[in-house]
Amino acid sequence: MLFSRGDLPSVRILMDCLQEFRDVSGLVVNSAKSNIFTADIQQHELDYILEETQFARGEMPVRYLGIPLAAKRLLITDFSTLVDRIGACIRKRTAKSLSFAGRLELIRSVIQGVECFWLQTFPLPAAVIEKIHRHCRTFLWNSKMAPVAWEEICHLKQEGGLGIQYIQSWNVALLS
Repeated sequence: MLFSRGDLPSVRILMDCLQEFRDVSGLVVNSAKSNIFTADIQQHELDYILEETQFARGEMPVRYLGIPLAAKRLLITDFSTLVDRIGACIRKRTAKSLSFAGRLELIRSVIQGVECFWLQTFPLPAAVIEKIHRHCRTFLWNSKMAPVAWEEICHLKQEGGLGIQYIQSWNVALLS
């Protein structure tokens, strides 16, 4: 992903750099797989840029490395991929076939590993966090009725919890 100012001279400099990179490395930019995403550029300037680069104009939102990128704040529905992926990790394993310790370790390692990539990129809305907690809580207790509040489970072991990272706190820490 390359960034530049939205004017023709800046784009020409960028294209010259790509040309020099091609000459040195032998690697060529694939125009069919490349897009230009713009913001606040007048149409006539955009037409010149598209003609200069021979790239197609991309539209937001777009997925980059599995993460949705948008020019505006993401909606809760944009996080459905994350929630669905966590649900799929849980559905792969039946709760009955794992012990409580096995389910706990699955949440701690696999599921929190999936979350981590998103948590370091975006502040998650409370509704998304609640959906993830619901999936994990139901899987951990093998029931919709949890005998202990999720917030208590997320305390350190020394404090009486199970050492699971509390998503909201972890999100803030990773973003900082």
